[in-house]
Parts: sequence; structure tokens; C-alpha cells
Amino acid sequence: MARFWIIAVSAGFLSALLYLSVALGQPSAILLAYLAQLPLFAVTLGMGGLAGAAATGSASLAIALLHSVIAGGFFLIVSGLPVLVIGGKALLNRQDAVGKTEWYPLGLLVSWMVGMGAGAFVVASIALAVLTDGIEPSLRWFIGQGIERLLAATAEADRERILEMVVAWIPAAVVVSWLGMVAVNATLAQGMLMYFGRNLRPKPELADIELPHLLTLVLGLAGVAALLGPASIGFVGRNLFLILLVPFFFLGLGVVHAVARKFSPQRIFILIAAYAAMIVLGWPAALVAALGLFDQWLGLRRRLAVAGPAE
Repeated sequence: MARFWIIAVSAGFLSALLYLSVALGQPSAILLAYLAQLPLFAVTLGMGGLAGAAATGSASLAIALLHSVIAGGFFLIVSGLPVLVIGGKALLNRQDAVGKTEWYPLGLLVSWMVGMGAGAFVVASIALAVLTDGIEPSLRWFIGQGIERLLAATAEADRERILEMVVAWIPAAVVVSWLGMVAVNATLAQGMLMYFGRNLRPKPELADIELPHLLTLVLGLAGVAALLGPASIGFVGRNLFLILLVPFFFLGLGVVHAVARKFSPQRIFILIAAYAAMIVLGWPAALVAALGLFDQWLGLRRRLAVAGPAE
């Protein structure tokens, strides 16, 4: 039992050190901070929710003691809470009618993750609408201050153009990057645990991911708000629409994996080419999200399965 607590608390301290590495001021330290959730996910997915809670709590406490209470609280909400929610959900399972273990579906895990990000954005938008002139004016003022300091030598018209471009999409960019961080750390942790044979949950098959149809409805409502809503509602709808595209990006990846599985001899080459294109070029990620939307509407993977194996 002592070993259990030692590992959990040690993982928390490692997470805190990774998170605080940005204080070193080195560009490479940003990558270390990006991986601060990795020890927490590893402990949660390898030892259970209690270990994850202990690691998250010790990490937040360490950051509060080594830096500030505000930093510790921020870490708990932004980095620790997703681990507790997603990691806890990932370990849920039940027995079906024939005694086979069914694990919490990957599509619902993605939905929870995106729901947390979208919910935080909506709550922040409502809070700023009540306490200030609204989220868009607040962001314009805050980001404008930074642009004025960083680009003081730039012409005012150019600064204004940059400001408008940044403000228009910054909420979605922040939330989507946060979602990417959570997904990457959870995936790396599960992969490491599987490599060492310490995983509690078997590997989820991305090719079999299914999303709840409610997401399609919410995405459509966000699109309507973006196109037809007044300025403030349109701003929220536009950014919310981009955030809610993330689950369909994962669904599109599921289609890519299903295609690769169909052409099994060339599977690894198809996946390498697809991921390399998204990483290097960027814009193919939008095509993958569109592929996910088509799969949700038309059932591309079901049609692919009916077509039979490739020769």
C-alpha cells in the first residue's frame, strides 16, 4: 500500500516539475510543460482513479508551494480536472450478456473532453457578458495591450488588422490547443502503459469510434448562431463551431484508420502519410474533420465494411 502512495505522489511531483519548467525560460521547456499531464494520466490509467486523484492533488499542492496558490489552482482546473474526468471515465466498464467486458466508448470520452472545453468557453462568455461589455470587447482590450507593447514600431493600421484577426479566432484556438494537449497526453500515457504491460484498459480502436448524434445537432446550432446571430452571439457561435468540429476530426481519423485496416498490407504507410500530411501541411486536418462529418451523416465506414476486404 505504501508503494501505491509513493508512486502516485511521485508522479504528481514529476508533473509539477514539468509544469513549472517554463520558468527556465528555454524554448524547449514549453514542450516539457506540455507533457505535464502525462504522469497524471499514466498513474490514472495504470493504477486507477484513486491514484490519479492523489497524483493530481500532490501536483497542484507542489505548484502552489513552489510558485503560487493561483498557479496551483489554475493547474488543478486546466490540467488536473481533465485527467480526473477523462481518466475516470476511461476505466468504466461492464459485462455484456455473454460475459464480455465492455469499456466506456471512445466516442463518449472524446465527447466529454470536447464538452469540457466548449462548456468552459460558454461559461466564460456568459460571465464576461454579465461582468463586462462582453467577451469580444474584453479580448480586444486585453490582446490589444499586448500587441501595442510587442509591435510598437508597427503602423497603427497594421496593428489593428492583426488585432482583429487574432481576436476573431483566439478562443477557439486556445480551446482546440488545450484539447490537443489532453488527447496527446492521454494517448501517450496509454501507449506507454501498454508497452510495459501496465494498462488497465485495452487499446481503444480509433477505427471503431462512434459519436452521439446530439453533437451534430449542437454543431448545427452553433453554425446557425455564427451565421445569423448578432455580433456577440455570432462571435461565440463562430468559435464554438470550430471547437465542436474537434470530435468530428477524431471521427475522420477513425475513417482513415478504417481505410488503413482494410488495406492491411499497406496500413502503416497509409497512416504515416496521413499523419505526416496533417503535421507538415496543416490544412489536411480540415479535410479529415469534413470526412468525419460525412461519416456521421452517410456512414462511410459501414459502407466500407459492406464492400468487403481489399484484395
